[in-house]
Amino acid sequence: TPAVACGRFPLTVTDPTMPTPAEHDRRPLGRTDRVVTSVAMGCWPIAGMTSLDVDTRSSLATLEAAFEAGITHFDT
Repeated sequence: TPAVACGRFPLTVTDPTMPTPAEHDRRPLGRTDRVVTSVAMGCWPIAGMTSLDVDTRSSLATLEAAFEAGITHFDT
């Protein structure tokens, strides 16, 4: 079961029928030769600009967990 911690709120995916990000389709990124997951991780909240109690350790752990789960598209 993948788990991602974002600040004080862990997100745990418990439904085994849900596809993992690695199983999602992949798409070209604009007009480049790069291919990324169709599911992106929005990084605005972990920057601490709009969210309270965001710290570097939790932010890095969240990014690492998303990458380990197969996410290759990070929206900054």
